Amino acid sequence: AEGGGEEEEEEGHVEVERGAGGQWVRKDSAMEPADEGEEADLPSADELAAAEIAANGDMATARPASEWNIAAFLPPRIQAEFEEIVANIVCTPWAKAAREAAADGSGRTAPSLEEVSREAVAFFDDAFSMSAIEKVAEVRTTMSSAGAVEVRRPGEGEPTDEELSSFPLAAGAHLPMSSPALEFTKMVTHLVGLDPLLEDGVVRLRRNLLQLLAVQEFAPEARFVNPCRTFVLPDAVCSHCHDVRDLDLCRDATPSREWACSVCGSTHDPEVVEARLVQVVQQR
Repeated sequence: AEGGGEEEEEEGHVEVERGAGGQWVRKDSAMEPADEGEEADLPSADELAAAEIAANGDMATARPASEWNIAAFLPPRIQAEFEEIVANIVCTPWAKAAREAAADGSGRTAPSLEEVSREAVAFFDDAFSMSAIEKVAEVRTTMSSAGAVEVRRPGEGEPTDEELSSFPLAAGAHLPMSSPALEFTKMVTHLVGLDPLLEDGVVRLRRNLLQLLAVQEFAPEARFVNPCRTFVLPDAVCSHCHDVRDLDLCRDATPSREWACSVCGSTHDPEVVEARLVQVVQQR
């Protein structure tokens, strides 16, 4: 803003523009080359997010969020690939439909459910099925049968190659697992099959994947079973914010075997949780 011939910086406002590579960059003097030994004053994540929303709305700011713990039951070496392939079937059709919606001149920033559904079916048939087959074939050839190992807590050192290729003994684990490729197949097809529009295609994909792994379609080991048990501790009280809600000790556990409050993020006191468990056992 200008006033009295002097420039005043508006607090909390940063002007940005698209750079040559498509990324957001600041337009103020802070983006000028820094002196040797100094760092440029780059825009913060909040500033970039605000600029994205102002410029493009939902299409530019939508991001996949993995809110389940099922990947934690696969060997660590393929957990990221599992989350990526599931995110692709969710995000890629939506992103394509969003781009087409933004280009139709109506001023929309998000596509309709019908448009996303149509793109999801097309993406599944054209690209997703083949990528899933290629990924399972890669896991089959690069990872042999593996047993289960105890999960390292954060700060306990880097995992060994054996640990990266083995099934972790995550909280709530109860199934005997030995084939990374088979478990990867069962989990991916189960999750994608939750979409009714893709159900028929998933049946065909599952059949082809099981055939690749030499597993009978209706064999007991081909059936998906939730790998995580559940044990709910009722009315768990957070000692920091005093929020009260049920706590699933198996499915709400972090990789370090702790339980975080869903409101304030603080960790529940394990001694308090243990005392509550003893009380539950005594009451039974």
